[in-house]
Parts: sequence; structure tokens; C-alpha cells
Amino acid sequence: MNQPTSPNSPPPDLSLGAGVALTVGALALTAAVGVGVCGGWLPTGAGEWEWARRTAALPWGTGAAVALLAATLIGLVTWDRLRPAPEPTRRACALVLVVILVLGVVLSLGVALEDPTYPVTGGMTVLSSLAIGYYTVAAELPGAAEAFSQDLTRAANPAVPDRVRTHPPGPILLMMALRDAGLALPLDGVEDFLRRNYHVDGQWMAQTVYATGWARQWSGLDALVAVLVALLLTVLPVLLALPAYGLGAILAGRRVGLAAAALAVTLPSVLCFAPGIDALGAVIALTGLYLWAAALRRGDGWLYLLAGLGAAAALLWSFGYAALALPAAALILPRGQWRPARLGQGLIFTLAGLAVVYGALDAAFGYSLPAAMAASLAAQKEVMLIAHRPYLTWLGMNAYGWAIFLGPGLA
Repeated sequence: MNQPTSPNSPPPDLSLGAGVALTVGALALTAAVGVGVCGGWLPTGAGEWEWARRTAALPWGTGAAVALLAATLIGLVTWDRLRPAPEPTRRACALVLVVILVLGVVLSLGVALEDPTYPVTGGMTVLSSLAIGYYTVAAELPGAAEAFSQDLTRAANPAVPDRVRTHPPGPILLMMALRDAGLALPLDGVEDFLRRNYHVDGQWMAQTVYATGWARQWSGLDALVAVLVALLLTVLPVLLALPAYGLGAILAGRRVGLAAAALAVTLPSVLCFAPGIDALGAVIALTGLYLWAAALRRGDGWLYLLAGLGAAAALLWSFGYAALALPAAALILPRGQWRPARLGQGLIFTLAGLAVVYGALDAAFGYSLPAAMAASLAAQKEVMLIAHRPYLTWLGMNAYGWAIFLGPGLA
């Protein structure tokens, strides 16, 4: 494999045989984990660590057939670009990415709508204070400013869902925006769809989720909005294909980038688990990591600044994404031909982007990143003590969860 000789040199491209072997191996590993999780042969946690796995068998119907067709087409289209010996052009890769994204949405919706309970259980998951929790808090806040200004108060309040207490306000802002947009829509069509296909309506869903003790009393309109949010959380993770392609193309050539994009829309987390918010966080975090890799490759100050903004967005989603500083630093190691002075200048631009975002939030809403992280860690410690969660177990389960939800082949 040839190494680039300057920061602007193209990335190394794997040979055709190596690219095919890597793709087939990654697909096989991802498929094996998906089958293992769905079949209950791989652990998905226990007790307070257990993740809500899809347990209802998917009947073979139109949705499953459409999903299988979409997955097959994704494989064929990607394979067609991996097969020629020359590296595919940027234009060809862009067209394949568009096809992968469209088919990825079809695949995700096909699997979701084939599940005879998915819209109902998905909506209830969004409304639950135990599963996601952000929708509950978003509904109680008068505006976006309070999501930042009340962060320390939420972290110290045991009545707030644990997940919300220990995370920054980014997901709350998303749920707030989705709820406001959903309530402004005419929802009669959504309710007619539920009645016709699942024999339920919004009011029944609201009463059922309240009866389980998972959440407060919701309105029928909120229950319908939650169904839309659940479907959106199923579809949006498909965007992971974009930073996956970008990272693969920068590190090992466009063939690997396309293979990574195809893997990104066929994840076990889409097929095996109820709708969640972690995969969308991975989109944001990996986009920031891609911007950093692109900045390192090109040496442009504005790209370093964008990488800093990407890091700021990732930390607004989860403080745990600070761990991505390790692979970000590792990207520097094989690129010793870059001058330390240029790298130092890039780091200044990156940190400037990060500082601009959090400086503005501090000035406008009194949101301090160091104080928020300290409050989150204190809340995490309190939650663990109450639930008797060992810290090392928490670290191990988070790493394991990352591999499962992101997809081991892609990782």
C-alpha cells in the first residue's frame, strides 16, 4: 500500500482483492452479530443494563420483501463499484451514495412496518420516561433557552429520567423541535393509518403507556407525534453512511468508503432493537471525526474550524463522545510527514471552533461545559450507587453496546 507523500496526496487505495475480502468479512461479521442478537445467542444486557430487543418475529410480507430487495440492491450497487480495478470516480461514488441512502430508508421502513407492533411500541418507547426520556422533558420546557439554563438543575433532580440527568441538552432540543413540528401537522392521516393497519388510535396509546407506569398522562395528539418521531429515529441513522464513506475514503480509498457506507445502512441496531437515539448520536459524532480527518489531510484552516464545530455538536449530544479524541489523535500517527507547526495551527482552529460554540452558550444561557460535565458525572455516580451498578461494568457494557449498535463490521 503506497503512503501519501504530502498532505494533499490522495489516500492509499486497497487492492481489489483486499477490498473485496474486507467487504465480505465485514458483511459476514455484521450479519452474524445481527443473527446472534435476534436469536438471543448474544447478550443484550441483564437487569438494569438490558436493552429492549425486538422480540416479535417478523412475518414474511410486503414490508419484509421490500426490505430484502433494498438490501440486495444496496449490495449489488456497491459491488458494481468495488469490482472494477480502477478506483471509482467521485461522481460515481456520489451517485452510489444517493442510491444507498434512498435504499437504506426503504430498508429501515420495510423492517419497521413489517413488525405488527412497531408503530405502537415505537411510539410508546418515545413517550416512556425509562427508555428515551427526552420527549418527556422536552414537553415540560417552555422553550429552548431553558434546555440550557436548567441543565444543572435537571442533573441534580432525582425525579428527572436518569438518561436525561446524565446527558447534555442536545437530544432534548431535538425532541422539542420534533414535538413542535409534529403538533403543527394534521395528524388525522396518522391516526387513520394506525386504525386501519394496527387497530389502535392515539388515545388508546396514551392511556396504555400511562397504565404501564412508564410515563405521565399524555394526550392522544402526543401519542400520534411519538409514532412519527419513532419512525424518524428509525430512518435518520441511515445518514451514518455519509461520514462512514468519508472516513473510509480518506483512510483507505473510495472502495472502502463505499463498503463502509453500505454497512452503515444494514446495522444490527436497525434490525434488532426498538427505536433509539444512540445511532443518531453516532451520525453526529462520526461526522465530527470525519471533518477532523479531512482537515488533517488537506491542512485547511476552515476545515479545522468545522471539525471544532463538529466536536461541539457531538458533546452537546453525549459527553461520552469525548472518547473520540483517542481515534482523532491516532489519525495523526501515520502522517508524520505533516509539519508540527501546521498541526499546531490546526489544533488552534479546532479548539477555537469548540470555544466559540460553548462561549456563546455560556454568554447567552449560562451553560458552562465544564460545570455541565461535572454535574453529569455526579449524577452518573448517584444513579450507579442507587442501582448498584459497578463502574467497570458500566464501561464494559458501553463499549460492547457501541460495537453492537454501530455494527461490528463497520467499526
